[in-house]
Amino acid sequence: MRHRRKLITVLRVARALLLLRRGRRMRAYVRSSHLEHQPSRFKLFEEYYNDEGSDDLRQFLRFSRADFDSLHETLRANLEKPRNHRYPISSKHRLAVFLRFIGHGPSFKAMETSFGIGYTTVYKIILEVAHAVLDSSLQLPLPTTDDLVASAKEFERSWNFPNCIAALDGKHIRTKAPDGGGSLFFNHKDFHSLVGLAWGAPCQ
Repeated sequence: MRHRRKLITVLRVARALLLLRRGRRMRAYVRSSHLEHQPSRFKLFEEYYNDEGSDDLRQFLRFSRADFDSLHETLRANLEKPRNHRYPISSKHRLAVFLRFIGHGPSFKAMETSFGIGYTTVYKIILEVAHAVLDSSLQLPLPTTDDLVASAKEFERSWNFPNCIAALDGKHIRTKAPDGGGSLFFNHKDFHSLVGLAWGAPCQ
C-alpha cells in the first residue's frame, strides 16, 4: 500500500513538472467554488422529477415525466459516459440540461445556478446532447388525412377555431453574424439570429 502511494505521488509530481515545462498551469479537477455544491447538483430537477402529482417538471423542462422518460430511453445509449469521472453526470441529468436550455433559452450563467454545474460543462453537455439527437435519427411520422381532420375538429372544439390543423410558433435563436450575411440575419430585437419554427397539435 505504501509503495502504491509513493508511486502515485511520483506520477503526480512528474505530471506537474511536465505541465510546468510546457508553460501550462495545473488546474483543479473541480473548481473549489463548486466543490461544496457537488451533493446538491440537480436537486431542483430531482424534486420536480420525483413529484409525479405536480406540473413543475413540465414548467421546468417543457416535458412531462412520461415524455422525458421516453426521450431519455431513446437517447440513453448515446448520452452515457464511462464512469471514470470523480463526479459523473448521468445521462438523465444531461438530457435535463439540454431540454432546459432549448425550452427556455436561459444564459449559460443561469444554467450554472439551476443545475449547480460549471459554465464549460453546460456548454459541452448541450453540444453533446444535440449531436446525440441528430445521431439517433429521430423522425416524426407524416400525418395522414384522418389525423389532420381529427386535429381540425379538436381545434374547433377546444378553441372555437375552425379549419385549423396546427398551431405555429417560432423562436429567435441567437447566433453570430454569418460571413456575407449582411442584415439578413439581423432581427428587430437588435441581434443576429436564426428563426426556428415548429407546429403542434391542439392541447388544453
